[in-house]
Amino acid sequence: MRHAFLITAYRDPEALLELLDGLPAGSTAYVHYDRRSDLSSAMAARLQGHGAVRYWTRRHRVRWGGRAHLLAMLELSRAAVKDGAAERLHLISGSDRVVVPDTTFFAHFERAPDAEYLVHFALPTPYWRGGGLDRLTHYHPLDLLDLRSVRQRRLRDLFLRLQHRMGIHRPLPKDVPLFGGSSWWSLSRTCVAEVLALSDAHPALLRRLRWTHVPEEIFFPTLVMAGASAARAVNDNLRYIDWVPRDGRNPAVLDERDLTAIVASGKLFARKLERPTSSGLIQALNALRRGQ
Repeated sequence: MRHAFLITAYRDPEALLELLDGLPAGSTAYVHYDRRSDLSSAMAARLQGHGAVRYWTRRHRVRWGGRAHLLAMLELSRAAVKDGAAERLHLISGSDRVVVPDTTFFAHFERAPDAEYLVHFALPTPYWRGGGLDRLTHYHPLDLLDLRSVRQRRLRDLFLRLQHRMGIHRPLPKDVPLFGGSSWWSLSRTCVAEVLALSDAHPALLRRLRWTHVPEEIFFPTLVMAGASAARAVNDNLRYIDWVPRDGRNPAVLDERDLTAIVASGKLFARKLERPTSSGLIQALNALRRGQ
């Protein structure tokens, strides 16, 4: 079984090179690097010319929670499906790493070649504040705001409070039952092709997800569960993630203290790993993957 990694990245291009170098043997990569991020022409050439990279783009200006990130994911998905170089597609970020040896990674998918790995739950859900429907019923201008700025976060919060007081309530999409879940998944090429076909058949859904809070967490679960692949969906994205806030970050940026938990989890990936916080952990994981 051939594997492809769809990677959205926006920082630390040297770390992205390390990620590409560490992909399971024979894997291909389809990369979107945020148009808003600085990237020298020399580094862009190194990334684009990496032996694993079959598709490279900087089309979208991504802000956290906005629809541009979903559009970047869809561009990579279409490129990978059209290319047909892999049967299994993995959507990851530049802060993700494979954490098991190649033999373990390949064996997992050989044992379950038809499984579709995606966290999914029907909306409304107890997992999201207020059931999650306010992500859709209110306007979230996240393609215009940078929530790393305290001032812009306050502006977003004020905008949401005003909508609540004014009784603004956008109607929910009606084409398909709504699901939520994780942004990150490991799906068969057949399943991703089905998602793209459903999206093309119901273009109103993608249009409606503009001004939605983190729309990819609704788009992919909804369309996977609307198609024939739903019968093969496993409610697991195979990622080790620590959702306990740490140093002001949620999910936590992992470090060497997390090594034992990552190994014990049996997961195939871990996130978030960011240098310099995760440098020691990345080294330790690389050694384990090489059997050292």
